[in-house]
Amino acid sequence: MGKKKVIGVTNNQAFKVEEVQAIIVPKFEELSLSKVYKKILQKYRNVEDYMPQYEEEGYMPPRQFFWDVLNTLEPQFIKKLLNNAHSK
Repeated sequence: MGKKKVIGVTNNQAFKVEEVQAIIVPKFEELSLSKVYKKILQKYRNVEDYMPQYEEEGYMPPRQFFWDVLNTLEPQFIKKLLNNAHSK
């Protein structure tokens, strides 16, 4: 598998390292990126501004990167999402 070619970031948004609110998200099936990535981008359109865009169809960012960005932007949503996942 070759390297993926980055074609840019949608709106060139970025955080300083000290601004990122890292989070550990359990590897539950209902929290897999293949299940939640597109739904979350539709609900929280600002998240996509922080995601790199690749030429490859169906690209998903690294799991930890995605959850850290989402937690930084939408911490209340993450808290609710994790509580719901833990209760199942």
